[in-house]
Amino acid sequence: MYDRGERISELLLHEVSALLRQAKDPGLSGMVTVTGLKLSKDRKSAVAYYSVLGSAEQRESTAKALERIAPFLRSRLRDKLSLKTIPKLAFEFDSTPERAQRIENILAVIKKEDGPKSD
Repeated sequence: MYDRGERISELLLHEVSALLRQAKDPGLSGMVTVTGLKLSKDRKSAVAYYSVLGSAEQRESTAKALERIAPFLRSRLRDKLSLKTIPKLAFEFDSTPERAQRIENILAVIKKEDGPKSD
């Protein structure tokens, strides 16, 4: 059973993702994915976690763009959703996909080094 905070988090995650797909900011480079959203207990602020498929330059450009368009996204959320309070948005880079890929690469190297063993 979900509580109201979790349902609002899921709704905001979905809506922020959709708004980012529609955003026309030139700083949003690479493929941006919202990986999660954490809503504060008082529901007045939220941190959206994102990942960027692209170079370090694109990641930096995207971080600046997200910071720049956060107030615009909040106003669009206010127009779309009928919530008493629309949380102030902050964005934080989620390095989990990169770490997961690094671990996969290490495991692949280990598997390759072990190779098939003959008796």
